[in-house]
Amino acid sequence: LNLCLLQRLQRLYTAPAAAVAATAAAAAEPISCYSGAGLQAYTAINSSSMETAINDLEIACLLRVISFLDAKDCARASCVHSLWNSVAGDNAVWKPLLQADFAADSAAASDGSTTPTFRAAYAAWHAAYADVASPLLSRALACWRRIEAYLQQHSPQILATLNPGATAQQVQQAEEALGHRLPLAVRCIYRVHNGQDLRLHQRGPDGEGPPPNLLMGLFGCLIFYD
Repeated sequence: LNLCLLQRLQRLYTAPAAAVAATAAAAAEPISCYSGAGLQAYTAINSSSMETAINDLEIACLLRVISFLDAKDCARASCVHSLWNSVAGDNAVWKPLLQADFAADSAAASDGSTTPTFRAAYAAWHAAYADVASPLLSRALACWRRIEAYLQQHSPQILATLNPGATAQQVQQAEEALGHRLPLAVRCIYRVHNGQDLRLHQRGPDGEGPPPNLLMGLFGCLIFYD
């Protein structure tokens, strides 16, 4: 948090209306260019003995400030003071963070289990994807959610073939078998959905002919799934 800026805002919050108006009129100019009433108001506010601590702000104001923090800084702010911890744990703070970082809209973990708060849901998601936590994961999750929504509307039979995400251990085993570490973007994609279950070993209703799911490959109908 920029405490210097907060302190100035707090002083403006408690300053006389005339001083605030005079300062606002000069706000478009650099401080070094203040003159006349604007300079007097700025000096009076910054030298005023009417100090207001940040914890004296209304809860709504403090909540608004904390809502601009990312998840890591929000967690750090929670460790500063019990009041900050209470405000920083509000669902209004963590719901947008959960949506932005994990494309999730409800207070639930990645396995679908319900959590008491959005902060708890964020912690559960972060723990589940700790091995690939990055902006790339956020993009992968958001892209998969759009694909899933489209399939749900236009081709639910293809949606039903999507496998659950691979575990971190499964990805590691695949890398060991390949002898190479997969790019982070690829790891993120497979951690969300581990390919498709096209059941290519099956045959038609008469026991012959091509598999029923032969043309349900999601990307270009390519068949390279095991």
